[in-house]
Amino acid sequence: MFLEQNLCLANCESCPLKNSKKVSSLILDDSGVDVCIVGQSPGYEEVQQGRPFCGRSGDLINKILQQYTKKIAYINVLSCRPLDTVTNKDRPPSAMEVKCCRARLDSDIDYVLTKFLPKITLVLGVIAKKEIQRLVKSKKFPNINFSEVNSGV
Repeated sequence: MFLEQNLCLANCESCPLKNSKKVSSLILDDSGVDVCIVGQSPGYEEVQQGRPFCGRSGDLINKILQQYTKKIAYINVLSCRPLDTVTNKDRPPSAMEVKCCRARLDSDIDYVLTKFLPKITLVLGVIAKKEIQRLVKSKKFPNINFSEVNSGV
């Protein structure tokens, strides 16, 4: 189930990525969510296929997680791919791009956390971590228990 209804919450008109193709958050199994993955933004493969976490990194995560559960929700901080137009490679999103997607992100997280109560929320990357920490500090989601583990990789 794609959470396409929340894409309209993004402030796309103010965003430098407003003309980019958007990738919705995705819940694999409507009957529940055991694991919620929050990442930074879609990459090349995700934009091409129109679904989150289907590129090389996503394939690895899926291969590992789907040994244990198929009930996974995928959410990215950004709905669009931030691309460096000079190098044609992914780049970190700007503060403005993150801010423009914030209402959509909050809505997606609210929907997944309140409707499905995942056992684990896996936060990948610095940008996603900062946004989850913002939500924890805001007390908007009092049930989020945030504990940090750094892989050192």
